Amino acid sequence: MNKKLMALAVAGALGAPAAAMAQNYSIYGRLTLGVDTYEAKGSTASPATNDFSRRTRVFDNGSRVGFRGTEDLGGGVQALFLIESGVNVDNGSTTGQGGQTNTSTGNWGSRVGYVGLAGSIGRVTYGRDNVFWGNGAIEQVGANWLNAGAQLYSGSFGRGMSVGITRQSNLMQYTSPTWSGFNFVVSLSPSRAEAQGAGTNADGQLIGLTLQGTHGPFAWGYDFVQDSSNKPGGVVKQGVTTGGKLRLGYRYMPAGQIAVLSVANIVSNGGGGLAGTSATGLPAACNTAASQAAGDCDFEQAGAGISWDHMFGPFHPIFQWYSIGKITGTGCTSGAGTQCDKTEGSQITLALRYIFSKRTHAYISYNKIDNDTNYNQDFNGASLTARNGAAAQAVGADPTIIAVGLMHNF
Repeated sequence: MNKKLMALAVAGALGAPAAAMAQNYSIYGRLTLGVDTYEAKGSTASPATNDFSRRTRVFDNGSRVGFRGTEDLGGGVQALFLIESGVNVDNGSTTGQGGQTNTSTGNWGSRVGYVGLAGSIGRVTYGRDNVFWGNGAIEQVGANWLNAGAQLYSGSFGRGMSVGITRQSNLMQYTSPTWSGFNFVVSLSPSRAEAQGAGTNADGQLIGLTLQGTHGPFAWGYDFVQDSSNKPGGVVKQGVTTGGKLRLGYRYMPAGQIAVLSVANIVSNGGGGLAGTSATGLPAACNTAASQAAGDCDFEQAGAGISWDHMFGPFHPIFQWYSIGKITGTGCTSGAGTQCDKTEGSQITLALRYIFSKRTHAYISYNKIDNDTNYNQDFNGASLTARNGAAAQAVGADPTIIAVGLMHNF
């Protein structure tokens, strides 16, 4: 049974009238599983408690099922929709590798979902979609090829400094047409997330802008996002996270590319998530009126790195490396005065893919994060970390993942 017939069968089972079906309607998905080992040793804070010994796991990293379609409305205009839901095929539940909830699974549209219109002047959608974290063809290691890639390249830092934006709910998004290889994307979530508690204020919002282009062998992009929190009672200043990402790629042959990426983030007054105490997040507690009144709570951190991949027949080696500088900013002088020292980090990724077909490949990968004494960057995405909440507070430990995986797209 081909995809269109399968889609029609599913729609019939759900009671959808055949006349209402879009002409172009399909089911797609990905199964991505394997076996890995995870450990995080070298903690400088109670290592007997916070070091995580090697554990072998069968993992699922981003399996999903999606429905999409378009309808020709005439005049060059199309209606379009997409509903993509994550599934944990390894355990049939909504929990990730560490037993914590994987928010990208368990519900319809848990990954992305939208409805919109598209035509010669661009595309407008409403729903839940990607903002900031993706890098397109410039760097797709963690998104499309492996169990994990360079954490920095999606905006992930340690000590509560992450940009923290991947998929955003309650989103309006405009994607421009492509002119001579250039296009842009504007994203707006006007109330950040409508589902606040009864009677509470919803004064946060998220705005995003992506500029990108491809010109011959060169590709480039700049991503900007600003995320303000829903300010709780008693907090006098709005928490804001501002992220910027520059990405440059050079495809020196059809199956070989080298890319350079740089990511910077500014966290003000606790950031978009109003991060908490020095043990779990920012160097200073910035989520109460008292802490804000006591001193400035602005922090900055930036990092940059390189990504390389090259096809040799069915073999596809991958190399990634980045380095993150220490946390700086006016907030570093409050409290003990040394809370931002030794907050550097780096990561290396080495991998080899074997391409069976256009839809199926296997891989072996090695990923290691090196944290300085007061830093605690870890792997994320599909809840990759196996440490529990308390142990994730540990600084100095160096998470390592070695994996053998298989990925099939349909």
